[in-house]
Amino acid sequence: MTVEAATFAICAIIVLAGAFGVIWSRNPVHSALSLVATLFGIAVLFLNQNAQLLAAVQVIVYTGAIVVLILFVIMLLGVDRDEDIDAIGQQIGDAVRPGHRDHFQLHAKFIRQQLGDVIVVAGWLL
Repeated sequence: MTVEAATFAICAIIVLAGAFGVIWSRNPVHSALSLVATLFGIAVLFLNQNAQLLAAVQVIVYTGAIVVLILFVIMLLGVDRDEDIDAIGQQIGDAVRPGHRDHFQLHAKFIRQQLGDVIVVAGWLL
């Protein structure tokens, strides 16, 4: 096994573990730190491909700026407790549901306009 293959295997494991950490972490700060691990792993993969500029941009722009911005917003909003996250998720769900209803109404009206009254979609959508 060459050095490049070993580096790729180790970084691939780090990137995948960090990606799953972003998804499965209940704490937003831990999720952001998992994102940092993922972005650093991708930067090492860029170095493995002899793309030093992309690796530097990856570390400086994404890890240095975007993740710091995400952490700043998390700390500013004070979303560090599970009950706050659940309340925000409920608020997002309440905001998205009317948008989905309007989206389906728009599609139903378009279908009726194109096909006439041949196809009857659920009456409450029209």
